[in-house]
Amino acid sequence: MNKIRSHKMLSVLWPFGRHREKPVDFEHVHLPDDGKEFLKPPLKMLLQELEGTSASQQKEAVAHFRMGEERFKNWQYRDAVESYQASYEVFGSLSALLARGVALMMVSELKDAAEVFEEGRNLSQTLEVTRLEAAFGINLGQVCNDLGESDRSQKALKGARDLCRESEDAVLEAMALRHLGMIFLAQALYDEALACCEEAIQISEDIKDKISVGHILCNKAVILVSKGNLNDAEKVFQQGLMLGRELEDPYIQGRIYTNLASLDLIRGRVQEASSALERALDVHRSIRYGQGEARNLGVLAVIQMAEGNPDMGHRIFKSAVEIDRQIEYRRGEIRELFTMARAQLRDGPDDKTLQLFQAVSDLAQRTNHIHIQVETSVILASLMPDISTEKRISILKDNMELSRSINSPVLQIRISNALGGLYTVLGLFDKAIDCFQKAVNDSRKIGNLIEEAKSLVSLSHIHDQMGKTELAAENMSIAQALFQSQTIHFAIME
Repeated sequence: MNKIRSHKMLSVLWPFGRHREKPVDFEHVHLPDDGKEFLKPPLKMLLQELEGTSASQQKEAVAHFRMGEERFKNWQYRDAVESYQASYEVFGSLSALLARGVALMMVSELKDAAEVFEEGRNLSQTLEVTRLEAAFGINLGQVCNDLGESDRSQKALKGARDLCRESEDAVLEAMALRHLGMIFLAQALYDEALACCEEAIQISEDIKDKISVGHILCNKAVILVSKGNLNDAEKVFQQGLMLGRELEDPYIQGRIYTNLASLDLIRGRVQEASSALERALDVHRSIRYGQGEARNLGVLAVIQMAEGNPDMGHRIFKSAVEIDRQIEYRRGEIRELFTMARAQLRDGPDDKTLQLFQAVSDLAQRTNHIHIQVETSVILASLMPDISTEKRISILKDNMELSRSINSPVLQIRISNALGGLYTVLGLFDKAIDCFQKAVNDSRKIGNLIEEAKSLVSLSHIHDQMGKTELAAENMSIAQALFQSQTIHFAIME
């Protein structure tokens, strides 16, 4: 059937907004990075959409969709993409299009997924299918953040939020707000991010959606950790964990155990971190959540290496990467490689560490994960052999411009510190001090305690090199006080 004709028919047949039955709930598909959660239509939603079509069309579209569901369940995401596409081609189904976009995200095909979600949002808007338009917008906003398109991401999520308010869809409104908060976090707009969380919590509590509250509490705690407010973050994590246990929700529990482990590591509580990760692993394995299991194993590998068990650490690391590769979750593979490379860097740079960072850079570039691409490029600028310091500085300045274009203040602060280090090597102490001081000032401006303390340590070191011992002691004292106020392990500053 001609697609245009199909879509014209669909505008008449589509039940949402006009159907007397309660709309079918979306499935929620979780990914362990940045609290991502994509809306995916179940088969029942497709069946509602196909009401009034010919029996032969229904049979063919449903058969392809069922095949996609089976493949998706078995982690065969690329095959699922093909099945959902085949279902879509029968009648131009929005449900099949949305499912295809989610399957593309599972294998980190960011640009293709964004294109699908954008197409679906536009079609839904044309057909005045508000609920699907909001769902496509929520998914699109999350993908655009990974692509470094912060303005597009905000616009998509704010648009979805406004649609949900107008249609009084409180469930999706809270979800749009939750993810909008994570976009603000990526831009270091911590107050705006926390405000989104508070508003989303209020909406979810009003409709007694405790699962939503649990996930929002986790997001709120992650924002507080990023800001450096670990004391309040731990309280919020525990609040969310209690709710997750009450609801027996594995995704809330798994997310919070995973993030609690990261908080424990920042505080130097290695045993507590290991215990939290083991609990997260148990939860994730119980529901066959391979993406979450791989993330937990990656951090456990680093802990084993730090504890003096490199062989065990590398075995666990390989297991994590194997899981990500088996399910083709390339975002997870990037994370595992990056985590291990940074762990190995503590023992000093060598060829293996350089190769790991290069592998991260190549994979991030192929999959369009721009933030990781920039962060890795900054590290490689200091590690690559046989290039001049001037060339390293040029690379960092290029990345500074890129980090500005994707609106990432935290990356800009880290690049300022890296530039300061290179100027120190050249003996250009005044330029180095300017870079370190800019990093301190920018950290204070956005309210990031951890980056401020790290930058103060760098400033202290260069003042010490210059014989300005009083200034060095003053800056180090301020940094230590900041860290002690949140019980942060001093070694994180090194």
